[in-house]
Amino acid sequence: MDKYIGKFDTKKVTILGSSIGGYAALYFGIMKNINIITNNALIDITLSREVAWKDLQRTIDKLHSYYNINNFIPKHIKDSVIYAINGDFMMDKLNANLLRNCFLRRGRIFIEKVEDSEHTYKLTDAKKVFSIHKLLCAAREISI
Repeated sequence: MDKYIGKFDTKKVTILGSSIGGYAALYFGIMKNINIITNNALIDITLSREVAWKDLQRTIDKLHSYYNINNFIPKHIKDSVIYAINGDFMMDKLNANLLRNCFLRRGRIFIEKVEDSEHTYKLTDAKKVFSIHKLLCAAREISI
């Protein structure tokens, strides 16, 4: 990842992830100080496992190690701007609230709530993804 990110201005780099990939996007995006787009990101793996369906529980059980990123974000975020999309599935609502609370003291986040009671991928339109990327890049230029 460093090999590619190092070729660009980090203000203009965006990582995207969904579900447990959203967890990874948040972690690496914050560590590399790049912009982040998430779709139903898992913020608290332990909590997510408790309310997840059986297949996702088995996937989480295979993780060798993890920590709940809601404790990580407030301590490590620098200039990353986040665009989070979340639906109405119970696990997604719980994680969206945790993510929102991470930014009460520090950071910039856009939250889009969609009407969807399933844990599905919402970013199927490439034009929308690039529009969000442009928004995040522009937001980085604003001094707070």
